[in-house]
Amino acid sequence: MRTTNPIAAPVLLSPAQDQRFVPSDNGMQSFSVQPVPGATAYEIQITSASDESFTSFTKSVSEKPSFSTFFGKQGPTIWRIRAVVGSETGPWSKTGRFFINPLPGSFMIPFSPALLTFPFAYYRDGNTLTHQISVATDSSFTQLVYRKSLYDNSTQASVMGLIENLRPNTLYYVKVEDVNEGQDPTLPTGVLSRMKQTFRTGTDQMAFKWSFINTVTHPTLPLGLLNSIKVTDDALWTVHNRDGLFQLNPENLALQSITRTSTNGKIGSYRLALSEDNPGGLWLINGVSTGNGNYSVTPYQQMGKLVDSSGELAERVLFKPTFSFSDFSTSPRLFYSSYGIYAPAADNLTKMYEPPANSWITKRLIRPGFIWMIQLNSSNTPYTLVEFNPLTKTSRAFSSDMISQLGKYILDIATDALGNLWVSQSSNTNPFPVLAKFDGQNWTTPTTPITSIRNMANDPFGNLYIIDGFQKLYRYDGQAWKNLGTLPAFSNLGKMTVDGRGNLWFNGPYQIIRSSPCGSMEAPNLSVSKQNSEAGESVTLKAEGCSSVVWSWNNASETVSNQLEKGTNQFVVKPTINTTYHARCYDDGCSGTEANLLVNVRPKLLLTKTNKTGYCPGDLLTASITLQGSAAPTNQFSLVLKSGSQTVRYPTVISGPDFSSSLPLALKAGPYTVYAESSEPALLSRDSIQITVMPLPTAELSSNRPDLAPGDSARISVALTGTAPWLFTRWDGQVIQTADSPYQAIFHATQQPISYNLTVSGLSDVSCANGTVKNPLTIGVLVLATEPSVDQEVAVYPNPTSGRLFIKVTAPRLIKRLQLSDQQGREVKQKTLLTPVRQQEWDISTFASGTYLLRVETTNKKAVVWKIIKI
Repeated sequence: MRTTNPIAAPVLLSPAQDQRFVPSDNGMQSFSVQPVPGATAYEIQITSASDESFTSFTKSVSEKPSFSTFFGKQGPTIWRIRAVVGSETGPWSKTGRFFINPLPGSFMIPFSPALLTFPFAYYRDGNTLTHQISVATDSSFTQLVYRKSLYDNSTQASVMGLIENLRPNTLYYVKVEDVNEGQDPTLPTGVLSRMKQTFRTGTDQMAFKWSFINTVTHPTLPLGLLNSIKVTDDALWTVHNRDGLFQLNPENLALQSITRTSTNGKIGSYRLALSEDNPGGLWLINGVSTGNGNYSVTPYQQMGKLVDSSGELAERVLFKPTFSFSDFSTSPRLFYSSYGIYAPAADNLTKMYEPPANSWITKRLIRPGFIWMIQLNSSNTPYTLVEFNPLTKTSRAFSSDMISQLGKYILDIATDALGNLWVSQSSNTNPFPVLAKFDGQNWTTPTTPITSIRNMANDPFGNLYIIDGFQKLYRYDGQAWKNLGTLPAFSNLGKMTVDGRGNLWFNGPYQIIRSSPCGSMEAPNLSVSKQNSEAGESVTLKAEGCSSVVWSWNNASETVSNQLEKGTNQFVVKPTINTTYHARCYDDGCSGTEANLLVNVRPKLLLTKTNKTGYCPGDLLTASITLQGSAAPTNQFSLVLKSGSQTVRYPTVISGPDFSSSLPLALKAGPYTVYAESSEPALLSRDSIQITVMPLPTAELSSNRPDLAPGDSARISVALTGTAPWLFTRWDGQVIQTADSPYQAIFHATQQPISYNLTVSGLSDVSCANGTVKNPLTIGVLVLATEPSVDQEVAVYPNPTSGRLFIKVTAPRLIKRLQLSDQQGREVKQKTLLTPVRQQEWDISTFASGTYLLRVETTNKKAVVWKIIKI
C-alpha cells in the first residue's frame, strides 16, 4: 500500500562526516542515523572512497537506525542509507565519508633491552604518507627526546631512523602517526592513524661494540633492504636492489656508491649479483641492454672482475643465458638457482645438476672441490643434504631416512677450520642434537655447549661462529668451542657474516649492523730482513708485537689476502717485483690494525738453458730467458756471445715460450759464453751457458787434367774440411757420403768440343747441416791440331815439327797466352803475353820426341788446344 507522505532521506549521525581514527573491530563497523518516521527498515551501502558511484559496495539491512555490519577494509570509506517503509524505499541520504584506522604498522627495534643508540624500522602497507615518530619519557609525550617526520615513497613498506643518546635503564614511549600532508589526494589531510608502544633501555655498558650503517648514518645509501653482503680483505660490498652496488670501508665506515649513475652506465642494478674472488677481488654480474636497449628483448648479462669504482670490468664477458639464476661463484665458475647448478657453455649456460621433481634448493655452501646444498621437497619428507662434485658431476645425498645423526629438518650448514661440515638441524623428537658433524666419511653428534641456533657463519680462516638461542656467541676453531660473550636480546638482525678481523655483520630490516666483539689491537712494527733484494731472493718479514699474524700482499700481478701464520711473527717470502705487505696481529679469532711495508725488489734476468750446446754459423740459437721483475712494454731481449775479447749481441724473437736468434754465417768458429740481456731494464744475466760454434764444412775441387781430348777422362778431387763423414750432391746428381778427404772421382768428357763446369751442392758434415763450396771446376775439351779450327781462327805449323813452331791468329783476335803440356797434363812450357800479338814463334827443339798439347788463349776469351807432334 503506497503511503501518502514521501519517505524522508535519513540524516547520517555516526560516523561523523570526515571522522578519522574510526576503529576497526575485526572488520565490524557501527553506524547510526536519525530515525525516519514510519521506517520499517534501513538499507546501507558501504564502499571505498574511490568508488563514488557505489559499483562495488557492501550491503546490509537493519530494522533499527543504529546497527553494526561487517566491512573488512581500511582507509577512506563512503556510505549511504535509505529508509524502507513497508515495500517502498525512500531516497538515499547524502554520502558520508570517514576514515577507518588501518591495521597498525610495525615499529621494530633490534634489541631488547634497547641500546642507548639504535636504528628502528617502521613497516606498514603502503607508503604514501608521512610517518611522524615521537619518543618521550612520558605517556603524554610532553617530555620528547626524539621527534622526526619521515617520508620516502621509494619503497612500498618501510622507513628507517636512528634514535641516539638515550638514558640507560629507562622506560620510553613511542608514538607513530601516519599523516597525509597532501601527498595522497584521495585521503583527508592530517593525522590518519596512530599507534603507541614502549621500550626500555639497558645499561650503558656494552660487551659488544655496535655500529650502524643505514640510510640515516649514510644518506647516500637508499632506503630499502640490501640483498647480500660480501666481505673481502679491505671492503664490505652490498647490493641495493634498485640503486646497485655499494662499497664500505670497514676501518672508517666510509661508503662509496658504484651505481649505474656513478659509473655512467657501466654497471647497473638489474639482476646484480656478487661473488668474492679469493684472494681479495670481487666479481659481479648484471643484466645489460644491447642493440635496441630493451633488456626484455635482448636479455644479455655481463660478468667481470671489478677493477675500480669507475665500473671498469676486467675479463668482461657477455652472455645470454636461457636459465635463470640468482647467484654465482668464480671458483668454480658456476651459476646457481633454486632449481639447479649451471656451467658456462659458449655464450649460454648448461645444466650440471638438477634436484629431483618437486624439490628445490634453499641454501648452498661452496667449498674447494664440493658444493653442499640443503634440498627441500613439497611433500612432508625429511630435508636432504646434497654433496655435489662439480669436477666429476657426481653427488651424494644424506637425510634422516639414511643417517641417524641427522634431524628431519636441516636448517643451516657451515664448516670449521679442519674442513668438517656442521649441520644445524631439528627434529620432531625431543631432545635432539642441534648440531651434526661430517668429516667426509662419518657422521657424529659431538657434545657442544649449544642447545639452539639462531645464526651460524664462517670467517675467512675457517673458524665457525654460532649465536645460540640465548644470544651467546661461540667460536669453534676446529679444536674447541669458546664462549665469546652474550649479545643483547635481538630480533631479526638478519643474515650474519664474519670478516677476517672478527667483526660480525648483519644485514636485515635495519640494513647493516656491525658488532665488534674483539678488543683493539695495535698495528705491529713491520720490517724486512733485506730491502732491494733481488727478484726471487728469500727475505724474512717480521711483525714485531705479534705472536700470530694475518698476512696480505699485493703487487702489479697478484693480490693475496688473509694468510694466517699461527705461532710466529716471521714470514719468509720470495718477491719477484715490488710488493706491499700488510700485517695484522692475530689472537684467538681477532685481528687488529694493519701495518704496511713496501718491499723493493731488483729485477733479475735468468738464462736457464739453450736448445743445444753445439752450433754452426746460420743456426737458430734458442734460449729460455726469464725476467723476474717488471719490464717495460718495449723491452728487448738479446743473446750476448763472448769469446776472448770478442763480444757480439744478437736481438731475439719470440719462439713459443723461448727466445731465438740466428747466428750469422760469418761467425768465427770456437767456444763462446752465452748471456741473456734485456734493454728495459738494462740487465745482463749472471748465469751463462757454454756453447761451441763449429766451422762450416768446405769443399774445394781440383783436377789432374784441366783440358781433355774428346772422349778422354780426368781425375777430379774434392778436398773437404770439417768433421767426417760428409754428405753432398755431386755434379752429376749423385748423392755422396764419404769419410775420406779428398774425395776422388773420374770425369769422362764427351766427343763434343765443349767446356764443363763442375761443382758440388748440399754440403754438410756430422756437425753442420750447411757448408761452403770454395770453387767451381772448369774442364775444357781439346780441339786437335789434325782437326782444323772451324772458322780458321788459329793456325799452328809446321806440325809435326823438329824444332820451331809458329802460331798465328786472324784479326781482330790476338794471342794472349800459350801453354804446352805433355800427355800426363804436366805443363812443360808457358808464356803469358803482357802485350798480345797476332803471331808467335816457339822453339821446342830441345823437347823429347812425342805428343804434346798446345793451348792457345785469345783476347776474345776463347781457348783452342792443338795436338803437337815433336819428331
